[in-house]
Amino acid sequence: MKHGYSGDQLQVFKKANIFYIRKIYKNKARAQISIFKQSSFTRITSGNYQMTAVPILGYLNIDDKIGIEMPYISGEAGSDLMLSGYIDVPKSLKELLGMYLSSILDKSDIKTMDAKPGLKKIEHIKSTTPLVWHKYLDKGKEFFIKEINKKDVPYPSGVCHGDLTLSNILYKNGCFYLIDFIPSTYESVLSDIVKLEQDLTFGWSSRNCAREVACDLALFSRSATPEVINLIKSHNRMAFDAIEILNWLRIIPYIIDEKTEKFVTKTLDQIFSSK
Repeated sequence: MKHGYSGDQLQVFKKANIFYIRKIYKNKARAQISIFKQSSFTRITSGNYQMTAVPILGYLNIDDKIGIEMPYISGEAGSDLMLSGYIDVPKSLKELLGMYLSSILDKSDIKTMDAKPGLKKIEHIKSTTPLVWHKYLDKGKEFFIKEINKKDVPYPSGVCHGDLTLSNILYKNGCFYLIDFIPSTYESVLSDIVKLEQDLTFGWSSRNCAREVACDLALFSRSATPEVINLIKSHNRMAFDAIEILNWLRIIPYIIDEKTEKFVTKTLDQIFSSK
């Protein structure tokens, strides 16, 4: 049994010589949203490539917790996907991600951003992290109070993946499988763009890779970044900045090694200096 960052339990099991994944969610409310997102995802096709969610084969209720069963897909994700060497994969991923982000935007409603959920999240993070990180959390709080709470900031509100990093995109035989859908503090296409840029711009999933492959990683990132991202960001700059700040702050409680600590510190300094 494996536990993820969220406390959810993952178990690989075998039935009739076929491997499956069983996922038991720690929190029932979060589970319901996550399962809804995964089960309602609409397959996207571009040429010979597809993007879809890993199908849910069954539902479980165990000790008042919700679970699902899925096929076990042995694909490449994260830095393994970036270094796979498949010539057409970055271009196809770019096309499919662009189509996906555009579809979310088309289904979105324009709402005024409420600072309260962001401020509540920051206060929760602050209560669980060492003092050394509080200066960044205070900067985040200041941004939400000054730029979001006191202004009418519009943003596109609509159901998104919630954790769309390359680590949650499995590639196998021409298909990109999305996994680990989660609720977002702000349900928006902007949240998915922030998570994609966490990898494609800042290099989160490849932070532990050797310097010798830096050029290959950078080439993949440039080739896989959808052009629509800059267009959506340009029309929602303030809301995007708020969600980006919140995203990097929420990583802080999960830092367990010095290299990641330095990586997140450098990124937060870069982000706040640009706002």
